[in-house]
Amino acid sequence: MPKKNGYPTQQEAAFTNAMVSSGDATYAAAKAGYSSPSKRAHQLMNNPAVVDEVRRRQAQRIENDLLPLAVDTLRTVMADPKQPGSTRVQAAKVVLTQVYGRTAEGGGKEPHEMSAGELQALVDQARRELAERSTLVIDHDDSGESAQGAPNPFA
Repeated sequence: MPKKNGYPTQQEAAFTNAMVSSGDATYAAAKAGYSSPSKRAHQLMNNPAVVDEVRRRQAQRIENDLLPLAVDTLRTVMADPKQPGSTRVQAAKVVLTQVYGRTAEGGGKEPHEMSAGELQALVDQARRELAERSTLVIDHDDSGESAQGAPNPFA
């Protein structure tokens, strides 16, 4: 996003502000005063510095504004006795999932959320289950014939 002196132009800054609040690049370019908003939106969103700044500011907005609001909303729903029980339980599940990872039905954390030790334990568990499931089972009787009545080549 920076021009030669390392700072964005006024239009780039205006574009970034509008893009962060709206999420619509063409709208943001028009709001910033570009004469060909669609074309400039495309160019700006292909500029790594602009994209990085938009992402940084959007993440900052989520962290500072939206996340506290979401937590307050969940707290309000969970504490409101007028809310249906199922709604309060769902709100509690959201909180617990975010704090402790996926619920038992979900199968644990996502791989990208796991430590190396957790991933290794998961691989070891999968190998044990695979070994248990791959045990060869042959039905036969002592007469030398298979269960289907054909001669057993392994007897």
